[in-house]
Amino acid sequence: EERRVTGFYARREFSTSLSANTEVFGTFPVRAGPLEGLRHRMTPSLSFNFQPNFNAPFWGRTRTLRFDNGDPVIDDQTGEPIRYDILDGNRVRGSIEQRTLSFSLDNEFETKYVQVDSTGERSEETIKLLDLDLTSVSYNFTADSLKLSDIGLRARTTIRDFRLSSRMTFSPYALRPVGSGDDRRFRRVSQFMFTESPLTPVRLTRFNLSLSNSFEGGGGSSGVGIRPGQRSRPGSGGRGQGQRRGSQEPSQSPNTSPSGPKGYLDMSIPWSLSFNFNYGFRKPRKRIENQNASLDAQFSLDLTPKWSIEGRTGYDLVQNEITTTSINMSRDIGRCSCWVMSFSWVPFGARQSFSFNLQVKSGQLSQLLRLNIPRTGSEGPLGGFGDRLQQTAGGLVGGGGRGGRSFR
Repeated sequence: EERRVTGFYARREFSTSLSANTEVFGTFPVRAGPLEGLRHRMTPSLSFNFQPNFNAPFWGRTRTLRFDNGDPVIDDQTGEPIRYDILDGNRVRGSIEQRTLSFSLDNEFETKYVQVDSTGERSEETIKLLDLDLTSVSYNFTADSLKLSDIGLRARTTIRDFRLSSRMTFSPYALRPVGSGDDRRFRRVSQFMFTESPLTPVRLTRFNLSLSNSFEGGGGSSGVGIRPGQRSRPGSGGRGQGQRRGSQEPSQSPNTSPSGPKGYLDMSIPWSLSFNFNYGFRKPRKRIENQNASLDAQFSLDLTPKWSIEGRTGYDLVQNEITTTSINMSRDIGRCSCWVMSFSWVPFGARQSFSFNLQVKSGQLSQLLRLNIPRTGSEGPLGGFGDRLQQTAGGLVGGGGRGGRSFR
């Protein structure tokens, strides 16, 4: 019989932790061409977390379920008395005690790029070669099995402005086959791999690799070209000397420019281009799952101080199809550039659409003084562009192969 008692009850929980970290430095006198010396910095960190078992009778949060005669109700599987939470009446199982020891290790490798000019003057520049981090690895003392967590490894480096990063996850536990024939599967067991094969103490379960770079040019210089060292978000920055988005368009002859020689048109147009390549997969058991590989690109082009165009696209190398592609054009309107007009277009896939938008640039009035004309689907002059392009490409190759698939 269930009985409810009204009243005030305060539930309190607490946990405690202890952590320690330090730094260790090492310098190695090696040299390879203009690179001189190798500096290794290690940052180990160790922490311990504890939380008591609040399901225990000592804390008064749970009670034993009893029959009308006062005898406790026994669980047929465990043989232990059944306990329940006194607030919601739900049954509680097991212990919620936590005793976890965690460890992480960050590694940083640096060197010096040394140059000596004709006068003998020496110049040095510190270059970071590699970041190699062992992410948090924990050991749960209260777990029934599989007490050691997966091991994470992260690496980052830069090679000639190309940013390369990788993430990997390893499991220290072995696999055992279950079943036979088509029903054969593998499951993880509480047995360390190094006890069976010291040469392969862990197995790779997750892998991800990313490669990216960005380029920019223009910005009022005499001519279009890459400007190393300049970094700004696409669609902003580098608009020429004395010109910014929202400023009044110069009233001058079409064949002259304030930053170019008199009588000539300044052909420098601020632009930016970035790309990112991603590859990854999961391998929780014996087979590779969720494999993905894609190449994404974004571009930005400021045709005039008030006209700009941006876009993004990509290609899925596993599915062999174009990913979501979008093109956006915008223009500041008015002598004070208080209004902005924009046009957006998604030409491919099930989400293909286009829209026209006119609104005030002010944050408070942008949602009130706004005109938005959206249109979705494959109807209309701009709809179905991806399908027609796919059909054209299929006709050029004879209409076979993947001609029946549509871009997404």
